[in-house]
Amino acid sequence: MQLKRFGDRVIAAPLTAMWGRRGNAGPPAHITFDVIEGRLVCVNVEVRAQVGRRPVDEVTRADLRAVPIDDLREQMAELWSAPYEHSEGGTTVRVVIGDEAQARASRRAVAATRRSTDVETLRSVAEVYRDNPHAPTRAVQEALGVAHRTAGLYVQRAREAGLLAPASRRGKGV
Repeated sequence: MQLKRFGDRVIAAPLTAMWGRRGNAGPPAHITFDVIEGRLVCVNVEVRAQVGRRPVDEVTRADLRAVPIDDLREQMAELWSAPYEHSEGGTTVRVVIGDEAQARASRRAVAATRRSTDVETLRSVAEVYRDNPHAPTRAVQEALGVAHRTAGLYVQRAREAGLLAPASRRGKGV
């Protein structure tokens, strides 16, 4: 573990969070975050079946979808990161426990490291979308290697940028 920079903050990474739902509603998970290319990202998720919870001890798709990776990433940044100053004498990390302004700054730093969509990406999204009238969002998903929900968000951003027409009632916004 070492101090790694993301935005104007540092965090000791990699960092693993243990997550479990209240009331035994889902399996426990261990989620590991690290700083890669200046972004705090999830690098590993381990979900274990809860013994005796179902007729067959297994992890289901619903269990995987229930793990709130983005929320946990923001919480880890808020709890464990701190602003830093770099000078000739070295790096100084400023930690103030319970400082709401620092917590907001942590959340902003995490938000700034989220995956962005530049104009070139949106142009590619629009092109793939138009070239695949029967399943355009699925085509974007496969072309960019992202989740279907993320592909839908990219299509929405391409519309907002004026690269795709507004969606019609049938859902075909070509």
